[in-house]
Amino acid sequence: MGKPVASVRVWKRAIMVLAFLIVGVSATPALAGRTEALLAVSWQPAFCEGRPEKPECRRQTEDRLDASRFSLHGLWPMVDNYCGVGGRLRAMDKAGDWLELPALDLDPDTRAALKEVMPGTQSGLHRHEWIKHGTCSTMTAEIYYVRSVSLMQDLNRSVVADLFAENIGGYLSADDIAAAFDDAFGRGRPVV
Repeated sequence: MGKPVASVRVWKRAIMVLAFLIVGVSATPALAGRTEALLAVSWQPAFCEGRPEKPECRRQTEDRLDASRFSLHGLWPMVDNYCGVGGRLRAMDKAGDWLELPALDLDPDTRAALKEVMPGTQSGLHRHEWIKHGTCSTMTAEIYYVRSVSLMQDLNRSVVADLFAENIGGYLSADDIAAAFDDAFGRGRPVV
């Protein structure tokens, strides 16, 4: 295991901007025309800077993939939350007992790909995201996460991810980020 990733203040600030830029750009077609969705991502070292107690943060190292690429937080349909979810599960979710939420029926390949792009699975984030947002997507958990993983792979193969990885410890302007999005996903795409 490599040495722990050093905290980088600029990433915490920059990633907040990026998360909101991504949402309208990559995720709009994710639900096959049924509804718009937000793709929420984070830069894991910045996330862990403020939450070092999380299991996925205690194990964070420089040599892990998520130390230099974006991580999936969730895919949020722009409709309600907790669709068809009963009060007991809502309460568990809101209390943060995510590992106590029901396990998801995912194909082993989907589960493995999800663990790679969503380190928060170690804390049950995938269960929370399904209960709160996925249940409103009109998809099965399998399809919801296959699409989420695909969007993350597209983002992490893009010049946007390269731009962030090449500038660790530096500063990026909103214009630099927007230009990278235009290059990667086309000019004129909706940006929230």
